[in-house]
Amino acid sequence: MLALLVGLTALAATPNPDDAVVKVVSEKYGKPVPPAAICLEPAELPEAFTGAPVAVGVMRGAAGCRLFGVLVNQTFTPIEEAARTSLGEAWGTLDASQRQALLQDWTREVLLAFDVLDASVPMATKPARSGTEVTATFWQRTLERHVARHTSGRFVFDREGHLAESHRDDGTEWRSTFYVQEQKAQGVTGDQVMQALKSQGQRFTDCMDKAWRVDPTVAGRVQLQWLITKGKADGITMIEEGDTHDALAKCYGNALRRVEFPEEWRGKVLWSFSIDRRQVE
Repeated sequence: MLALLVGLTALAATPNPDDAVVKVVSEKYGKPVPPAAICLEPAELPEAFTGAPVAVGVMRGAAGCRLFGVLVNQTFTPIEEAARTSLGEAWGTLDASQRQALLQDWTREVLLAFDVLDASVPMATKPARSGTEVTATFWQRTLERHVARHTSGRFVFDREGHLAESHRDDGTEWRSTFYVQEQKAQGVTGDQVMQALKSQGQRFTDCMDKAWRVDPTVAGRVQLQWLITKGKADGITMIEEGDTHDALAKCYGNALRRVEFPEEWRGKVLWSFSIDRRQVE
């Protein structure tokens, strides 16, 4: 099936930190942190939580955003205290099962705000000697470019709802690799097309980078078909097969539109743009 690519779907915008947030994050971090390195992720939580909690992260190179604190009532709050602060007086009215459910929600929406939960492994919550223990399996980006760790975490809250312990196992690491490959070329050779694509190679790689920053488990192949005419790629279409990657396909298509081919070339080509994920040995 063919799908015509017409434009690029915008990623959902995240809030920009105001001067007060930048100031307090810099103070807590111990050195100036530029606004572009501060990540804000509003949490979608049950009504029991008050103060519109927002997870605050700081960029750490290839690892992306790492949780650094929480805004509760627009006030920077340490990670350990934030859940209890947001629940406020309601904590004392909750029974054990309600507390466990809410702390699981908090773990998912705040403690793992900048990681990717593995939906195939259900989260679990149980009573602990000191309070409540929440376990979750998730993907976390590492400091090595395009390498993510599949890991399990254990988060223990004390009887007052404060985060008392946080443990993550070593897990397994997975590397994502981007590559392009000729599928069919008519009127031109595959080598000719590949050389032309290299002129915008960084733009194609940037598409993979953006997708990986959103979801380090992204993988699969996007096939694009187009005509080469008047020095440009015309009629760019995606060959749909199984799971589609519409945002990636549109990003690749935008990069492809910037490729300049020799004016005299006339041809029809089919090319694959793939992200391969393999466990690091």
